[in-house]
Amino acid sequence: MSKADSQSSKDLSADLQLEIRREVEDRLCHLPAETLKLIRAEVEERIAQTEKHYRHMAIVVVACFALVCVTFFKVTWDSVSSQVATLIAQTPFQKKTAEITEVHRIAVDQSQRLKTVATEFERTETD
Repeated sequence: MSKADSQSSKDLSADLQLEIRREVEDRLCHLPAETLKLIRAEVEERIAQTEKHYRHMAIVVVACFALVCVTFFKVTWDSVSSQVATLIAQTPFQKKTAEITEVHRIAVDQSQRLKTVATEFERTETD
């Protein structure tokens, strides 16, 4: 309180000060309709802003969670698939299949060479 307020409150009687206090409290308890509307509008606006903020935060959190899940799934899938490929490559069946494929390739190469030699032989005999 300033000196002027202090001086003016000393000039007022106790009854008058009590009456002023009651009037102020009454006005604060029973606000006019316009003031109530303004307060409600401001509160509703703040609530809407808060809800919007929380909605944005929820979207960000869900997006981050989805990204983490997708990354985890991809890393896990790559790891499992590489381990399965390694296991398949190390099985005796896979080794035998590779050997048979190599023997077949060699046989096809030899067959081509024999055809070439036979063709050359026939050509030299006819000449």
